[in-house]
Amino acid sequence: ASGGNRTLWSLTRLLLHFLPLLAPITRTGAGPARATYQDANLCDTVDGTCPVAASQELLQREVLNGRGSTMSVLDYGPKEDDTKSKGKHVEVQGKKKTKHEDGKSKTKFVEQERKDNTKNKLKHLEVEGKKKTKLEDGKIKTKLVEQGRKNQSKHEDDNKTKTIRVKLESEGPEKTEHEENREKVVELRNNDFANGSYIITRPGTYVLQEDIVFEPATPGHFPLNRSTVYKQADGYWLGFFAAIVVTTSDVVIDLSGYSISMSFKFSVIQRFFSVIQLGSKPFLSGQGPPHFAMSSVYPEYASQVEIKNGVVGRSSHMGIHGNNVFGLHIHDVKIMDFETGGIQLNGAESVTIERCTIGPSLGAPGSANKVPGLAVFTQATLLAHLARGTGHSDEKEVTELGAAIDSYTKSIISAELPAPRKSTAFFSDPDTYTGLPDGAALYGIHLHKTGVAVHDFAMCSWTQADQLQDDPLTNLTIRDVVIQDLSLKSDEVVAMSFHGLPVRGPAGDTIQVLKLKNTYDEYHGTALSNAQRRLAELKLQARKDGLSEDDIFNLYGSTNIPPAVLSWMQGNGSYADAVVDADFECQKDAMGHHNKGVVGLRVDMLHQVTVSNISITRLKNFGHRSVHHDFCGAEKDEDFDYNGADVRGVSLGVGTSLNVADMEDHVTLNEASFYSATGWVYPIKEEIDTPRNEEVAKVEWEVF
Repeated sequence: ASGGNRTLWSLTRLLLHFLPLLAPITRTGAGPARATYQDANLCDTVDGTCPVAASQELLQREVLNGRGSTMSVLDYGPKEDDTKSKGKHVEVQGKKKTKHEDGKSKTKFVEQERKDNTKNKLKHLEVEGKKKTKLEDGKIKTKLVEQGRKNQSKHEDDNKTKTIRVKLESEGPEKTEHEENREKVVELRNNDFANGSYIITRPGTYVLQEDIVFEPATPGHFPLNRSTVYKQADGYWLGFFAAIVVTTSDVVIDLSGYSISMSFKFSVIQRFFSVIQLGSKPFLSGQGPPHFAMSSVYPEYASQVEIKNGVVGRSSHMGIHGNNVFGLHIHDVKIMDFETGGIQLNGAESVTIERCTIGPSLGAPGSANKVPGLAVFTQATLLAHLARGTGHSDEKEVTELGAAIDSYTKSIISAELPAPRKSTAFFSDPDTYTGLPDGAALYGIHLHKTGVAVHDFAMCSWTQADQLQDDPLTNLTIRDVVIQDLSLKSDEVVAMSFHGLPVRGPAGDTIQVLKLKNTYDEYHGTALSNAQRRLAELKLQARKDGLSEDDIFNLYGSTNIPPAVLSWMQGNGSYADAVVDADFECQKDAMGHHNKGVVGLRVDMLHQVTVSNISITRLKNFGHRSVHHDFCGAEKDEDFDYNGADVRGVSLGVGTSLNVADMEDHVTLNEASFYSATGWVYPIKEEIDTPRNEEVAKVEWEVF
């Protein structure tokens, strides 16, 4: 035989000599070790694996038949190219390796590349040592890597033949998918928000790469009705209620010096919105607006979340909002241009808020712009959206409401298009509208027990008090925080009810009957009240037609206009007949929430709360009582304690213990900058009017 053939034969014998060394390597667990490779004669064609013996024969065929550069890979799982498994191929130091995870350890196998014994010339450059292998003139000059041991040092003689080295490396416990995701970094840009809210479902660090101005490019800037991502049952019947929604644990939101906010246009259209929502839904099941209250879909909660380093900007509701968050760190963040609150957490534990500035609120000095309209504008946009989703958009009254909304929206966005005053004047009634929020309350930071906080101060049932004592919400720290420039003009809406049921629209919106009559007590409606009336008419007809109560609720929500009131709104009955059995309730806003005024820091029903180095300044409330408040029984008394026009620097709720050493050194309240047009100003207010407060609500607050 020629010299070249003798060399090939010697190399083949050497290779076959080392192949038996592979046999002792076994897996953890029962059953023979199997190697990946499909072969019609030797392999199991059902699961795509081969016994080791068959794999060795296949490897011999590879060498003897000269298949070229594709070597068979000994592995204990499927091969990537043939069975599309999870195996990963990586280049390490110039040699190809296959990485396979068997559930407990990772095994790396080094391939020796072979080439056809043709007359082609091939140069293989190794990273380490810059060694070269050449095939020239049909003669094979090959250097094989010697068999290495697990802890053996590098071979001293790099000129000797190279062997096929199989090395089993134990890399410790396998990382879970959750742990691997936690180490990932995701860059966020504006195009990531083009289709709507960015929902974080996996752990990791999410880093802004530019200022995010949230304005989804969907039709009307609303979620599609049948979206599988933005589901109606998850609350998206309200529209896109947040820019970022966190539904998992171990998440870092790094604003990295940038800002995230609604666009001005979108803030006019979407009137319920938090920039960051911690949890899959803004309300718990059974709470919130009627469609939420009847929902059986439970939210997914967020935990171990960090929000840092940037600006949380314009929002039509909250800057950051969360339900039942466990483990939250907000630091080095400015939150501004909100309409109801900077931070609100319901049922949160293990929270630290530090080195943050809260304010100004939208409409206050230094903010981005005025609030676009009164609460009735918010009610109108919500009703129009609900009507579209339930097939009522073609109703004449709903169409007219939509036209009024469009006209007013354009007039707000472009000063060149003034709104027709007749159809839209009620959106910005000059007797009430000043460009400030007109809702029930405005907060800098609000920490509250689980559930909504729409009731009056110090509202705690015996059951809730017992539960909070047995399983308190604990461990909240607020330090190095500035709360500033919160301005509100609260509007007291007198609500009408019959037999305990309020007169309202589909989303819990109060129908302000007392504002809908002229001096002759005749119905003088608006585009909104006409649409509310039409839905009530359709609801009555649906009930007559035998539609189920569930279907009626899905179509008309909480719509409730009693027949006598409906008849008056239709121009038939008299106002006196309409209200003969009516009751009236004051101290509410347009959504039936209890008015509470401006509050810098509110803490309710929480234990182990520590605050230090907090500054609260420039809190202002321009609100006043309704001209109709004398309809409200005992509340006719001018001395009645109405909270809606008040200002509170700190509101300390029942069941709250605060570990504050020397308040004078840790909380600075600039009382001279607090202002109320018609109410009271309280630097610190302990809310103690509660059932069993002597037994339950032991408040530990050091003397200020």
